[in-house]
Amino acid sequence: MQRLQDFGSLLTGVKRRRGPCRDGAAIIDERFAKTLLILDGDGCFYILVATEYSHFRLIRCDHGDVMKAKGELVKAAKKLMWERGYEAVSPRDLLEESGAGQGSLYHHFKGKMDLASVALGEVSDEMCELARETVGTDGSALDRVFRYLDVSRDGLKGCRMGRFAAESSIAEASLRKPVERYFRELQGLLAGALREAQAEGEIAKRLDANELALMIMAVVQGGFAVSRVYRDRNAINRATETAKSLLKSLRHR
Repeated sequence: MQRLQDFGSLLTGVKRRRGPCRDGAAIIDERFAKTLLILDGDGCFYILVATEYSHFRLIRCDHGDVMKAKGELVKAAKKLMWERGYEAVSPRDLLEESGAGQGSLYHHFKGKMDLASVALGEVSDEMCELARETVGTDGSALDRVFRYLDVSRDGLKGCRMGRFAAESSIAEASLRKPVERYFRELQGLLAGALREAQAEGEIAKRLDANELALMIMAVVQGGFAVSRVYRDRNAINRATETAKSLLKSLRHR
């Protein structure tokens, strides 16, 4: 947060340099030609926002508003990146979706990538929790794997995590790590259930449980890709149903 020691002099400077205005904004010295979040001596927050033609606007807000803006930005990033991916979402899109001011974006985050990293971290946490709940611990080991495959998916929406794998931005560690964390967690859950299924005689022991789990994940992610190419939202569900049939056939080999 940018802290100005003499907030009163700033306000005085705005009044002293007041000139032609647009919508109540005042022209002030060019040294303030950027967006600042300011804390005065009474603990009040102000956002100094640059507008066109070197006009500036002072907006007063309380601490709750500032923190709410951060949450709204993260929420907007989670929504828009699922719909469009990382690269197709601009900072302006995030500001418009969240309703937050530019001062909030650059106060809480270094930029778009920093915000995206935080948002993907939250999505990763949510997806890991959902995977743990879906696979669970009750029922036979193979039934737990089937529960994951039985999840009804809209192939046109894509996977909240997997859709980023096709973007060049996945090379950035801050964006890749939360995605990788989810997939490794999921693979571990499925592999654990598959090893139990092998111990119970439900699946042939000659097969590597980790590789089987990888295959199941690839069916789901590939199903999303084919659904989007075919414009067929149910293609993924047919693919996962076939994967179930293949797993069932392994009982007899």
